[in-house]
Amino acid sequence: MPDSNVCIYYLPKFDEEGSEIGVDKLIVVELARSDFKIGNEQKSLAWRCVVELTKRGLLGRDSKVNYFLLGTEVDPMEYGIRSERNGNVVISALNYYMVIEKAKNRLLNLRDRIRNIPPF
Repeated sequence: MPDSNVCIYYLPKFDEEGSEIGVDKLIVVELARSDFKIGNEQKSLAWRCVVELTKRGLLGRDSKVNYFLLGTEVDPMEYGIRSERNGNVVISALNYYMVIEKAKNRLLNLRDRIRNIPPF
């Protein structure tokens, strides 16, 4: 996407001898600029990126990919998950605010659990 930031994380795949032989799981987080609406075109572009990485040998056919498209606005028809390659590739379009709220809820629940643990 134009004017976006991309973060990529991966978990390597290993053979029986412990040698790295490729990518087991790839996580891509793409943060769109604030005035950009995420729609079908952006999800399709994300899928084309995964296809290109596979063609170039950077991903295997069995590699799992989670591609997150985050923005302030998501087309209501494109909100949610697009799945490819029998579920091995998942492309999610999410609103920044929803992600922040989910993170707050998870942290608050964790904080409540920690608060109730007796000291050593």
